[in-house]
Amino acid sequence: MSMSHKAFVFDVAAFERELRAILAQAIAARDVTPLRAFIEANRAALSSPDAGTELDDDWEAQIEFPDAEQYGDLALTKYYDPNADIGLGGDWHATSELLGAHGLGDALMLGTPLPGFDPGKQGSYFQSPTQVRANLRALGELLGREPALASNLAPLRAMLDEGRDASTSSRRRSARGTGASGPGLSRLRSNSQASP
Repeated sequence: MSMSHKAFVFDVAAFERELRAILAQAIAARDVTPLRAFIEANRAALSSPDAGTELDDDWEAQIEFPDAEQYGDLALTKYYDPNADIGLGGDWHATSELLGAHGLGDALMLGTPLPGFDPGKQGSYFQSPTQVRANLRALGELLGREPALASNLAPLRAMLDEGRDASTSSRRRSARGTGASGPGLSRLRSNSQASP
């Protein structure tokens, strides 16, 4: 099986304000009750993390493993659109190797994990708007030293640019009450087809 990188513009400020503490508590206590309550209260704003479809009355049946990570995965969809993937797809591994060969880690591409949270068991990471801007600077510095890498790293730059642009437009809207966004959430998922 090959892995695919997915990334989404994510409302970090709303997540921090509304769900982060609930998610951390549920993971630590291994208790889905607070997450179930959050999902029920916000069901109209949530969707399937894999299919991007609206939740129906039988939403709990789609949770394969009834643990805090799976419930949290569903609850997170309040803060991003699962149908708006800006990730690197199957190219993530080559990008990771290229970054590593030039002294940069995967955090530039992925972000940082939320302790104890890994619903797909293959990696879930978050980038704040500040991290996105710092990662764009680090990528720009690398490309300044190694301009020949520009085409290979263009998809990563496009992903980070989209996150930065979403963050900038959210900051403009923040005076009217919305939070800052950024690529926020990166995921590695297994593809259903084996690698060639």
